[in-house]
Amino acid sequence: MYKIKIKNVPGAQDWTRKQFIAKETEVYVIFRKYAVLAMTYFAQLQLNAGKGVKGAFWTNRTLRAAESFYAVQFTTGRYIGMDMGHNMTYSPSLEYDHGGEFAALPTMMNELTPLIMKELKALYGDKS
Repeated sequence: MYKIKIKNVPGAQDWTRKQFIAKETEVYVIFRKYAVLAMTYFAQLQLNAGKGVKGAFWTNRTLRAAESFYAVQFTTGRYIGMDMGHNMTYSPSLEYDHGGEFAALPTMMNELTPLIMKELKALYGDKS
């Protein structure tokens, strides 16, 4: 079997590097877009319900958990992704107690992940 090494093909390393950087930027933009969409979606489902009213996930007794919700795109070394959560001391209880009845994050991820994957597959030419 004959193998061609990228470094032996004139210009191939530069081309490969440029393609990777271009795709990396596009991946960053995709995750950034969905972080904004997650914030908007959560506001519609939970935060806009108002104080003392049950939103899609829980009753907004103080609005603190709903107001502390965040979704951000991140880049660390070789990884690009999205982090989502809410910053209250009782946030883990909202997500994990009561059999997940009040869990917002899995619901949000289940809604957004197929959309993100569709865009990533289109970017990388995956037809599956």
